[in-house]
Amino acid sequence: MSSALRSRALQAAGSDDHAGVFDEIARAVADLIEANVTAGAVRADVEARTVLRALSGLIIMKSDGDRRAESVKLVDLLWQGMQTRTSR
Repeated sequence: MSSALRSRALQAAGSDDHAGVFDEIARAVADLIEANVTAGAVRADVEARTVLRALSGLIIMKSDGDRRAESVKLVDLLWQGMQTRTSR
């Protein structure tokens, strides 16, 4: 997943167009979601922009306290919500 996101982000990195960069990352996430939907691991109604908005919480977290543990909890919560009932 990280290599796909990194690839898309690097393609858009030379641009000052932040919306364009977001769109590139959203397309990469959409590709990952589509592959997981096809594999039966993720619900078909999951949208890339929704996932990115949920992940944005990781970016704005305060650095004090146990940020790593909170990050793991947030990602786990997001992943559990995205999964199909049969893939849990």
